[in-house]
Amino acid sequence: MSAKLPQLIKSPSLEPAEDFYRLRREGVGFIEQMASANWTDYNVHDPGITILEALCYAITELAYRAAWHVKDILSPATAPADPLPPYPNQAFFTAREILTVNPTTSEDLRRLLIDLQSVRNA
Repeated sequence: MSAKLPQLIKSPSLEPAEDFYRLRREGVGFIEQMASANWTDYNVHDPGITILEALCYAITELAYRAAWHVKDILSPATAPADPLPPYPNQAFFTAREILTVNPTTSEDLRRLLIDLQSVRNA
């Protein structure tokens, strides 16, 4: 085995949207700048900081997934052996799962008519 394995970078350079700690620092800095008279607690137990961290996590997750190639998002690396569900782990729903056969039932129409003032019972 003469093939050399790729080495992992210890401190990779991240885009600003992919760096959770940078986003958190900038968010806390913005809060300190805009609301320092009213907001004095910037620790982890503060609900506002918890919301900020959840938002930072969501942004980094979106940035991470946005960097994927479309072919990696839409299809798995290998097709499964079962031909009926060709891609069972795909990220999107199929038309059969989303679109229904009977979107409006007779009960739906009956309720719609009963709501009219001129109709008492349909």
